[in-house]
Amino acid sequence: GVHWVAGGFGLVRLATSDASPVTVMVDGKPATLNGELWERSVETSAEPVAVAIGVVDAAGNEGATTVALARDDQPPTCTLIGLPDGGYTNATVVTIGGEAVDSGVGGVTVTLSGLAVSQAAAVSGAGFGATVAVPAGEAAVFATCEDALGNRADSASIALRPDTQGPTVTVWPPTGTAFAGAWLDVTVTAEDGAGVASVTVRADGVELPVTQDDAGWHAAVVPAGDGPVVLDFAVADGAGNVSLGSASYVHDVEPAKITSFTALGGVDGPGGLYVPNAAPTFRAEATDNTGIAAAYIGEVFTTAKADGAYEVVVPVGDDWKDVGVMLLDWAGNMSADLRRVRMDAEPPACSVAALPNDGFAPGGSVVIVGHGVDAGVGGVHVSVAADGATLDTLGVDAGGDFAAPVVLPAVDGARPFVIVCADALGNASPPSTVVVTRDGTAPVIGGVLPAAGAFVGPSGFGVSFDVSDVDPVIAAQVTALGAVAPATRE
Repeated sequence: GVHWVAGGFGLVRLATSDASPVTVMVDGKPATLNGELWERSVETSAEPVAVAIGVVDAAGNEGATTVALARDDQPPTCTLIGLPDGGYTNATVVTIGGEAVDSGVGGVTVTLSGLAVSQAAAVSGAGFGATVAVPAGEAAVFATCEDALGNRADSASIALRPDTQGPTVTVWPPTGTAFAGAWLDVTVTAEDGAGVASVTVRADGVELPVTQDDAGWHAAVVPAGDGPVVLDFAVADGAGNVSLGSASYVHDVEPAKITSFTALGGVDGPGGLYVPNAAPTFRAEATDNTGIAAAYIGEVFTTAKADGAYEVVVPVGDDWKDVGVMLLDWAGNMSADLRRVRMDAEPPACSVAALPNDGFAPGGSVVIVGHGVDAGVGGVHVSVAADGATLDTLGVDAGGDFAAPVVLPAVDGARPFVIVCADALGNASPPSTVVVTRDGTAPVIGGVLPAAGAFVGPSGFGVSFDVSDVDPVIAAQVTALGAVAPATRE
């Protein structure tokens, strides 16, 4: 075989055995005896060269041989094969391999470095490999290939990246989203240093077809009907880690149900809704499967109050005005309502009829009658009060008439009653006062002339007398000798 040397000269050494002294020639030049060995330095080249060796003893006997000698000052080529998925792995050990090719002496050994502890690799032919423990952090692993002469070279490094975390996954639309369409496009985006190996999406347990573009992975969710849809996803990275998650959506084709829409303090009447002032607060209440996303009252955007209702002040006037509410739920369904509204700040016209006998009555009760009509909201009601307290509240009939019975006091005397007409909004007429006087005592007669026992002539006579009574209206008559004659006031 070839004898390899690392330098430009190779030292040829040999031993001889002969009964007489010998002369040794190496490459045509005398060799030197050094102890028991002959030696001579010979210049080498990269290609093997046959060096001639000749031996002559004192008797002239000759012996000859050759040795092939070559120079090897080049290291092996040393290459590490990169790990799959950029070196990301969730394993505890991995196998690292490569190639070491030496064109000279051979006898290559390989050491892997960059790990916590350097490790020898097993060499087989031109290949080498080793199973190594995955470090706690990222490592740049390289190989050192060395031939039998000590020529060595380092390979380029490869990355070894421990990765036990699954991809970071985002789903759009976010969980809880409601939709009204026949299908919902769900986009899954994932980030991972090891790259995304696969994305699986299931809706209510059924795997969906998935497509990929620059925006992410897409799946079309087609609901079976109204109600919740549960989306499950599994995203695997190149290291074998899997991120699992879910998102819930609601399919909703029903718009919000407006349960109430009115103006605070307003009253429904002929032709629409009546309000007592020019700046009423409109209030809407509604229910919806997925909640209200946007609300407008009178074209003004508003948000829900603490009780879930929506309120907006909308100006109105004496003429009719249409005020609407529009609600948009989170699924995109719209519902609306419209109210015809006007302001009514005018009280009813209210009149009270004169009482019989100018309000004098012997006792018990009397009936106060009157008339109340309203040109606006209507709903006229009449209140009767006395001594600062309301005694009765009553309505009017279809023609606007009312009749209010009132109880007279237990003792004789006058009692004022206050009558007020108000409409359904509370607009009240000016008060009307009616005085009723209880008169339960008979008139007192005195000063009768002629006096009792007087003599009168046959042609008749006149009678005069005084009457005292609380009631100024008095009817008097005189009965004498079986005849009745009315008396007149003087």
